[in-house]
Amino acid sequence: GAGIPNEDELVERYCAVRKIESIEHWHFYLAFSFFRLASISQGVYYRSTQGNASSEHAVHAGKVVDILAKMGAELTA
Repeated sequence: GAGIPNEDELVERYCAVRKIESIEHWHFYLAFSFFRLASISQGVYYRSTQGNASSEHAVHAGKVVDILAKMGAELTA
């Protein structure tokens, strides 16, 4: 279908382009990306509290930090 691919479709396309059968340790990489995004979001939020944000909306980045960290933690459990 059209639109944004789901996780399985995205992995399948990636593997096809790379000419590999599968991604070993996929959940580790996915968890790492959630923790990375949580860290970036925390930094954006912190800068907003210090008056050094690149956007007036940066203060909202703090709302997703715990959610992203928990999503990453769930994948490593």
